[in-house]
Amino acid sequence: MSSKDDVRLVGSSEDRNYWQDGLYSVTYLHEGEIDSRRSRTLAVLREGTIVGSDEHGGVFEGLFATTRCGSAAYVVLKLRVPPGGVLVTGERVGETEAVVEVAGVLSNRNGELQGVCDIRGHWMGMRFRYVGRLPH
Repeated sequence: MSSKDDVRLVGSSEDRNYWQDGLYSVTYLHEGEIDSRRSRTLAVLREGTIVGSDEHGGVFEGLFATTRCGSAAYVVLKLRVPPGGVLVTGERVGETEAVVEVAGVLSNRNGELQGVCDIRGHWMGMRFRYVGRLPH
């Protein structure tokens, strides 16, 4: 993110067409297609924060911010992986819990949020599909 003036946290009414607060299913892509060998993940987006977990026990939290025009968003996460866990890149972590930083850029394509993320130097495609609203 280049400067504080260029981005804003998601959640304002201006963002509703692209970036809705809610529950998302996250899938990982390889060469543009869903990679069924990779973990599926659930994420909650609310007012610029994102939290979630994957099927292998990994838990993440971080920030989600859009560009000023709202056409793209940045995701910055800390992922906690349990001992012996496996990252979506296929890399196995050690015998103790690992904390992994993840950074990505998303855009709205055909009603889905798609982009790439950097996980320990490996680039993975990802797709966020809106599942539904959060309870109040």
